[in-house]
Amino acid sequence: MLLHYYRQLVDDNAGLKNDNNTLKTYADAYERQRNNSATAGLLLAVSNISIGFGVNLLTGSTTWPGIASLAAGVIIAASGLYITFKR
Repeated sequence: MLLHYYRQLVDDNAGLKNDNNTLKTYADAYERQRNNSATAGLLLAVSNISIGFGVNLLTGSTTWPGIASLAAGVIIAASGLYITFKR
């Protein structure tokens, strides 16, 4: 009877270790997604500033700096969206 009880505890321990590893995997994935979201949010905020500055320059008399700032903003926005939706 004692050996049966010991075997049951060993099996329960193995099951709990498997559950613990599964939950660690979920926690790591959540942390990675949270970091990616923060990075993407920062990139999208910077891109909005760059796009707005580029449009402001385009409405004035300077064309090439406006196009360069607008293009840089669009590239930053695309990279922010990529980071947001990557798996």
